[in-house]
Amino acid sequence: LPAIRSIQPSRGTPLGEYIKIGADRLLEERKTQFGYGTYRLLIVTDGEANDRDLVEAHTPEVLSRGLRVDVIGVAMKQDHTLATQVHTYRRANDSSTLKQAIAEVFAEVGSQQGNLADEDAFDILKPLPVEFASTAIASLSNSGNEPIGSAPTPYRTPESQTIQSNTPTKSGSESNYIPIVFVGFVVLLVVVKALIKK
Repeated sequence: LPAIRSIQPSRGTPLGEYIKIGADRLLEERKTQFGYGTYRLLIVTDGEANDRDLVEAHTPEVLSRGLRVDVIGVAMKQDHTLATQVHTYRRANDSSTLKQAIAEVFAEVGSQQGNLADEDAFDILKPLPVEFASTAIASLSNSGNEPIGSAPTPYRTPESQTIQSNTPTKSGSESNYIPIVFVGFVVLLVVVKALIKK
């Protein structure tokens, strides 16, 4: 709240610059939480960006990192250009609609805190080999937390955490695709099962 209260109005809307700052802080926090949680960037703006090139460069990258982006356009004659690029867009033409729009965003956050997958999802994961599960969890929790505009750091299993397996492994590039396909299949099963339960 102190940061919000310290905002001083001025001419111009350096939106692209602040999208990067906000997203980088969320990614930094997500990294400290080992990738757990849902992270949202709420943009409240009263005008189009002066640095449109930065908005156009940063917005797709923020979305590709798995951050949810919500925008509230305040007292704008037409929808903001971000309206079609983000997860949700709301208009606010006065203080009461601004409060309502913010409350709706926070209500969405509260409703997403529930358990999306039930206990059956864990039954699907039980047959995974320990070494595969450990590597998958480690790589998924480290992906995409670099600052916006920087290249991702490749994941490497630390030697102290490498789990030795007695089972032979395939050599060649074909074996590299098996874990990715398997993880995708498991995620698909969990999502389908969760949708069927609704």
